[in-house]
Formats: sequence, structure tokens, C-alpha cells
Amino acid sequence: LAALEQAESLGAAGRWADAHARLASLDESGDQFLLTRASFAVRAGLLDAAERDLEPALARAPARADLLRLRALVEELRRDPAAARALYERALAADPSDALATTGLGRLAEGEGDAERAERLYREALAREPGQAEATWRLAALRSERGGLDEAQALLAEAGEPPEPFVVWRVASAEVQAGHAEAAAARLDAALRGPVPAALALAAAPLLEAGGRGAAALRLVEEALRADPGAWQLPN
Repeated sequence: LAALEQAESLGAAGRWADAHARLASLDESGDQFLLTRASFAVRAGLLDAAERDLEPALARAPARADLLRLRALVEELRRDPAAARALYERALAADPSDALATTGLGRLAEGEGDAERAERLYREALAREPGQAEATWRLAALRSERGGLDEAQALLAEAGEPPEPFVVWRVASAEVQAGHAEAAAARLDAALRGPVPAALALAAAPLLEAGGRGAAALRLVEEALRADPGAWQLPN
């Protein structure tokens, strides 16, 4: 119990590799423990370690939706959409109310360029779990990019934390193009706290400047360049 509490504290600080390391040496085989340790591994990018924990748990509980969903995420992060889709669909077959699995299918559809199917899946996820943050943000990003900025802004009025900073940049970009630069800059400034990939920082800086937040833009770029001195320009 003490080790798990320490791991959770490390995870809350964004130290996912340290969190996983705290649990890695424990000789535990319960399905819930393996799921927890695998989730830390996924956050740390240790996909093989996550798979090693999930496989025995799934062998004992092949219809457990939360295990299937995390196993699907492993394949999604490995860029194997076919394997990920099959696992997300198994999770939904096990639990038709699983909004997170539906959101995962939406991400896959979006990654394949099928915006209409992605929108439908995000709406299905929100019907299953109203207010779910990731589905809300991803649906808002798609709507903002496809001429539905008013709907996107309405969706985000009471949205939770964004799933990743890039999705905030997508919404903010559409807002700037529509003449809402101040709102876009405020949205970005609130979201881009802590470490941000250099490419995203350099892409977000002009949007912050357009909305009158030049100091925030300068801080973001300086922090990104300190972390990655070679990132002086966006990749082609």
C-alpha cells in the first residue's frame, strides 16, 4: 500500500517512469495491481512492460473492459490501428457503456482522416458519458476545424482538462482565423503550463502574440528551446 501511494504521488507530479519503477520490483499478481502498474508503464512510454502485465490479467479475465481498453491503447501508441480497433471493439462488447473505448475508436478514425466517423464516435462517447473531457475536446477541435466554431466554443464552456495541449492548439488556431484572437490566446495560455514539446511551443507562440500575450509566447519559446536547443524551426 505504501509503495502504491508513493507511485501515485510520483505520477501526480508527472514522474511516470519513477512511478512505474516504484512498483516494478513488487511480486504482485492481482489483476487490479497489474492494471495499475501497466497504466503507469503506458504513461512512461514503457509499452512492452505494460503488455507484460496486461497479458496474464487478460488471460484470467478476457472480457474485462478496462484491461482490454488499456491493451488497445498500447497498440494505438505502437501505431497499429487495426490491432487497437479490435481491442477497443472487444472492450465495447464487454461493456457497451464504455465511453473511453468509444473515444479511442474516435481517435483512430481521426488518425485515418475520417473526420465524420470520428465526430460520430465522439458524440456517442458523450451520450454514454456526458461531459467526458477527452471526447468533448476532440469533438470541439473537429467542429472548430470544420466550420462549427460556435458549437465548439459551447462544448468547451464547461469542459474539463484537455487530454493533450495539441488539441487546445487546434481549437485556438480556428479561433484566431475566425477573429477571436484574445479568446484563443487566453485558452492557450491556460493550457500550456509545464513542459511543452518544442514544435508545439513554436507553433503556439504566434497565436499567443496575436491575442496580446507576447510575454507568454516568449516564455513558452524560451522554455522549449532550453529543453531542446536544436528546435529552432518547425519540421518540414
